[in-house]
Amino acid sequence: MKALVTGGAGFIGSHLVDHLVESGFEVVVVDDLSMGAISNIKHWEQITIYVADVCDDKFMQQLLADERPDYIYFLAAIAIDKYATERFVLAYGELYDLPTVCVRFFNVYGPRQNPSSPYSGVLSILTDCLKTQRPFTLFGDGTQTRDFVYVSDVIKALWLITEHQVQHEVINIANGLETSLNGIIQMYQEIAGQQLEIKRAEQRGGEVDHSVASIGKLARLNYESEWPLRRGLTKYWEGECEHARS
Repeated sequence: MKALVTGGAGFIGSHLVDHLVESGFEVVVVDDLSMGAISNIKHWEQITIYVADVCDDKFMQQLLADERPDYIYFLAAIAIDKYATERFVLAYGELYDLPTVCVRFFNVYGPRQNPSSPYSGVLSILTDCLKTQRPFTLFGDGTQTRDFVYVSDVIKALWLITEHQVQHEVINIANGLETSLNGIIQMYQEIAGQQLEIKRAEQRGGEVDHSVASIGKLARLNYESEWPLRRGLTKYWEGECEHARS
């Protein structure tokens, strides 16, 4: 079986590529490396990598004709385009009987997330501040909540969706639990054994106060998190410390 992963050198994409290779798939990656890096891919010598822009229609049409993948995981996107892409994918799936499914990732964290990326989550920024002893800027009072999910659970969810051959659905990938920023900061300080210097700033306009996902569709696929927040954060921090020493 062959899988095409766009954005496969990025944070989530590279973890998915690892899983697919380890599961015996032939894997093709397309990534323009604007936010990803070849170094994110552990099995680069076993896959085919195209450094290209998925917006290049001629290239993508030729690629699909040449490679003929059995599965396509489209992870190359920017935030203002994602909802529009979702609508197009579902519409084309219905119109042309394509087995399409769309997923919505909530606050994913874990290794390989670039803290300088404009799409970086708060946990990668917190991690970077703890590693470098830099102050962390907290916007608002810290009572705002988010639904955090470790990247390994995200890959597990994607694989369950693939195995169950889900079609024409939109599925939230999250843990269905909300944690305040104050709570996450306190927990992470305990895990790291460090005190974080916090600079407070006015809450940013338009920021959502509370965010938590409904994961009923995932639950019906027998999804259960293997990485509750404290365990995931501990694994993330230990991995970052080991990487810094190497």
